[in-house]
Amino acid sequence: IIGIFSCFGIDNQFSFYPNPAKTYINISVLTESEIEIVNMNGQIVYYEYLNDLNSSIDISMLSSGLYLIKVSSADDILIEKLIIE
Repeated sequence: IIGIFSCFGIDNQFSFYPNPAKTYINISVLTESEIEIVNMNGQIVYYEYLNDLNSSIDISMLSSGLYLIKVSSADDILIEKLIIE
């Protein structure tokens, strides 16, 4: 099953798909945001500042497993689970 996750904050919208993912994820945000992918040891394994509101991120270098995706803007911090197969 491929999932789409959406989270709506007061001033920020964040969505990404697919989840679970294999080689890439597509992310949409309403405002410029920082994206972090964090492994279960708390290590930041990917970081990008998004100027573009729709981006595709290559995650093929990450091992299979459970991660957290953190999206930070001036007004919100949103965190959701990301499964990489």
